[in-house]
Formats: sequence, C-alpha cells, structure tokens
Amino acid sequence: MLGESMKKFATLAVSGLLILAAPATAIAEDGGQVPPQSQATEGLARGDAAYGADTDGVGTLAYPKGCGIQVNFPHASNSYEHEIHTRIVSACDVLPLASNTVSGKTYRSRWYGWQQVATLPAKTKTAGNVQEYRRTVVANCSEGNWYRYRTEGFGTISTGVQSYSAAAYEQNDDEIVCR
Repeated sequence: MLGESMKKFATLAVSGLLILAAPATAIAEDGGQVPPQSQATEGLARGDAAYGADTDGVGTLAYPKGCGIQVNFPHASNSYEHEIHTRIVSACDVLPLASNTVSGKTYRSRWYGWQQVATLPAKTKTAGNVQEYRRTVVANCSEGNWYRYRTEGFGTISTGVQSYSAAAYEQNDDEIVCR
C-alpha cells in the first residue's frame, strides 16, 4: 500500500507535473561528494599588471611603466618530480623601495571548477635588492596526470611613505602533464 506522499508523487508523475530539484550537495562521478569548490579570483589581469596606489586594498592609480607584477605560465618542474612550478616576479625600477611583498595561489581545473592546490604565503623582502622579488609557487602533482593550471600572483610594494598593490594571473589554456 502506498503512503500518502507516494500517492501524490505517483499522481504528479503521471500527470506530467513532476519537477525534480537538484540536490544541495553535488555528487561526484564516483558517487562521493564533490570537494568544496575553490573560486579563482575574478577580474585579474592576465600575465602582468602595473602597480597602483593602494588606498583601499585595491590598486586604483596605475604607476608608471616599470612597476608591476608578472606571473609566468605554470609548468612541470624540470628539476623536481611531481611538481608544477610558477614564477611570480614583483619589480619596480622607478621608485626606491623599502619593501616588496609577494604571495600566490595555484589551482587546477576540475570538472566542477577550479580546485586550489597550492598557496604561497605572503613574504616580504626588506634587504638586498628590494627592487625585484622573485618567488615560485610549488604545487604537488601525481606523475602522468593531465590538468590545466592557473596561478594568481599578488604583490605590494612600499616606499615607506606610499604603498602600491597589483595582482595578475596566468593559466594553461591546454592541459599539461605532471612528470
């Protein structure tokens, strides 16, 4: 004997009025739950970006050519197995800098969106050649796996009086293989 809710379901299904809603939790192809989706930052410049006056945490006034952040293409490391590397360079050759800070994130493209796989914590250079700061984001990977990767670089330079910030990304348009 059908319960009351099953009778309503059967009636709606037969009459063509049945509307199915998507579940609140996504289910992976293998039947497990999809990991939480990491959203890549929208609105970043591709490849490189000029530093701007940092008035509210967002660069608003572009500084002259020669001050900016550059993000290279993610690539399989030639020196270390099972690693995807991306170089981030923050440089300014037209201002005397007191500090230069760089951070970054790397994502891989999955069927459900971008999954964050590596973080490069913010680190500040205050001695030596502060005008240029190069850092590498390292993402671990499994040999033979093919993915598209995206790396976002974030930088802040300071003269001691004024700070400037910039952010950019670079990504592979085609999948690359982990070695």
